[in-house]
Amino acid sequence: EKDYAISLLVDLSSSMEGDNIHQTLKGLVVLSEVLNRLSISTEIMGFNDGLYEYRNFGTDLTEDLREKLGGIVTSTAGNTRMGMATEEASKRLSKQPEVEKFLIVLTDGDPSDTGKLKTVIETITKEKKQKLIGIGIGPGTENVAGHFPNNLANADIEHFGVLLADLIREVMAHYEQF
Repeated sequence: EKDYAISLLVDLSSSMEGDNIHQTLKGLVVLSEVLNRLSISTEIMGFNDGLYEYRNFGTDLTEDLREKLGGIVTSTAGNTRMGMATEEASKRLSKQPEVEKFLIVLTDGDPSDTGKLKTVIETITKEKKQKLIGIGIGPGTENVAGHFPNNLANADIEHFGVLLADLIREVMAHYEQF
C-alpha cells in the first residue's frame, strides 16, 4: 500500500495525427480505468502550443470524462512545446499530497522548446520529489532517450495499452530506481 499520484502528459502536436494518437488514446483509456479502480490519483493533460486538461487530480472517471478523453483524437495540431507542458504538469503534480509522484510524458517527436525542456528536466531530476519518464510513441523516437533519463523509446503503438500497464506496474514496484 503506497501513496501515488500520476500525471500523464500527452503530445497533441500535428505529428501525432492518425494511428499514433488513436493508439495512445486506447492506452490512456485502459490505464485510466485501471488506475481509477486502484484509487490512484491521476491527471491527464495534453499539449502542443498550449496545455489542455482532460482529467484533473481527484476527479472520478465518469462517462462525461470518458467522452472528453475521446476528444483527444481530434485535438492534434501545432508544435511540440514539451518544456512548457512538462514544467506546468510538474508544478501541478507537486501540489498533490501523495508521497510518490510520477510524471509520464508521451510523445512522438522532438520538442520545439528543447532548451526549456532540458532546464525543466534538470530541475525535476535534481529535486527528486517526482519521477519523470518519457515514452517515445512509435518507431523513430530514439530522441526521447536523449531528453529523459528514464525513458522508453520506440514504443510499439499496437500494444501501447499493455506497455503502459507494464510500465506503471514496474515503476510502482521499483519506485526508488526511477
